[in-house]
Amino acid sequence: MQNARDAIEARRRLDPALVPVIEVVPSENNAPMVVRDNGIGLTDAEMRSLLATIGGLSKRDDFAVAGRKFLGQFGIGLLS
Repeated sequence: MQNARDAIEARRRLDPALVPVIEVVPSENNAPMVVRDNGIGLTDAEMRSLLATIGGLSKRDDFAVAGRKFLGQFGIGLLS
């Protein structure tokens, strides 16, 4: 949920008219819980880079000057 919210916040900086959507599909019968959002998303290269490194946080460098509206500021949320 934190990552979905932060992805939406990042996309809103590019598209202030964005209507945010977060959908949660609960787990049933040992299936994974699914969280979908219409946030900024990640490319394949960003997924490999950011998901493989604790502290690999795109928001720290890109948006530090613009203010701290992100919930996940420390780079461990995707790995936790």
